[in-house]
Amino acid sequence: YPFIRVAEYEGLLTDSLPEELQLPQAISGDVQNLKFDMHGMIDAPAKYIVALQFADIGVTGLAGDISTRGLSGELAADDDGGRVQVDSQAIEVELPALFTAPLEAQSMTGLLVWRVNDDVIHVLSDNVRVQTAFIEGDSRFEFDWPRNGDSPRIDLMATGTASDARAEKVSTQGRRLAGPRACSRACFAGRH
Repeated sequence: YPFIRVAEYEGLLTDSLPEELQLPQAISGDVQNLKFDMHGMIDAPAKYIVALQFADIGVTGLAGDISTRGLSGELAADDDGGRVQVDSQAIEVELPALFTAPLEAQSMTGLLVWRVNDDVIHVLSDNVRVQTAFIEGDSRFEFDWPRNGDSPRIDLMATGTASDARAEKVSTQGRRLAGPRACSRACFAGRH
């Protein structure tokens, strides 16, 4: 189908996914040009290929009650990795464990690529740009998530400019945000 409207999908995915996989409470938005192929043997992991375009995707009820709205872009993936090109307008992210109000951005663009192998999941971003009413930021990062449970490694480079930093106050409900002390176990190499 060239066009699918994703709505309250009760049971659409839950019948085919493992019980231990935590699904969001609701997904909304538009999916276009969906191409999906999956095949495999009973005693071997399934092989799949998926490609799609998505617009104004919203996800409610991820782990920790995280929710997002307004994501748009393209996805291409297979069992070895994939890529997401994001080109979104009017994005909103809710992180209730950290912030009392949703975080809003006027736009977000960028590329995220990942590769999966036996030892590590390697994620690379290129020129991820986020713009709010008062702040504009660019970032690039590499992220390695060892599959053996070792600490992840991230190499992040980010820049930002603010036209009015006072306007961008964010409430943290009296909590301290995780800082260098919380990351000390994972920070074993890199540039400062």
